[in-house]
Amino acid sequence: MPVKLDTNGTDPGVLETILAEKLAEFVALDVKAVPERYDNATGSGGTWGLVQRALAAIIASGVDHEFRTTCYPIAIRPEDPVAIARLLQGGRRYVLQQFRPQMTLDPAAVSVRPHDAQTLRKAAEMCSAFLPTSVRGV
Repeated sequence: MPVKLDTNGTDPGVLETILAEKLAEFVALDVKAVPERYDNATGSGGTWGLVQRALAAIIASGVDHEFRTTCYPIAIRPEDPVAIARLLQGGRRYVLQQFRPQMTLDPAAVSVRPHDAQTLRKAAEMCSAFLPTSVRGV
């Protein structure tokens, strides 16, 4: 049975073991923000270094994968996906996911207005200079 692994990348040691033992056929890693705002976006300190290690392990493994960013306007500015895509070079694909305020656990986020579809499509087009990029949820 094929196994897909979804991860935030903050436990790269476990991920490296899974990849080395070929326990997953597909890995999806959520990239939450640009490095300089990663800790703020995740509410944890020191996570970007862990995510970098996870990204490198996924790319080096050869396993089918996608990197994705949910474009939550509080954490992701319109120019951020391109900066993130530069860091993902060598990856198979990047997906920009539309933020949906009705599908959030944070009551304060319900009133946040998502980026418009045109903004996400333009960002995806620019990201494609670094790796294949698409938009999901618009």
